[in-house]
Amino acid sequence: MIQLGTNDLAYNNLVTMQTSLQTIITHLQGLVVGDIYAYTVPPDAAFPAANATRVAYNAWLKANFVLLGLAGVYDAAAAQASGGLASNTDANALFALYDVGDGTHLSVVGQVALKNGWLTVA
Repeated sequence: MIQLGTNDLAYNNLVTMQTSLQTIITHLQGLVVGDIYAYTVPPDAAFPAANATRVAYNAWLKANFVLLGLAGVYDAAAAQASGGLASNTDANALFALYDVGDGTHLSVVGQVALKNGWLTVA
């Protein structure tokens, strides 16, 4: 399971995010690890200026995962009601129960939701 995260967004643009994911996939394919999955970057209050890149990267990943050689994608950026980690009313915020209170890090409940999300695609 591959996840490029919010910290990656803070320091990179869309092309760099795409290239980084492709590099990781190629490396894993060379290791013959079996099925490779990825998940979208969930919202994060720490880097609001990166939301446009996050949204573009997530849309690209969901549209191209088969071409990238991935077996599936968990949409961690989807609203909580749809199985993701985002707020049901604000796509740029974590679901309140999944947030430790800083808008960035997942609570224990959020970590369980993330694990359950992975299991839906793996």
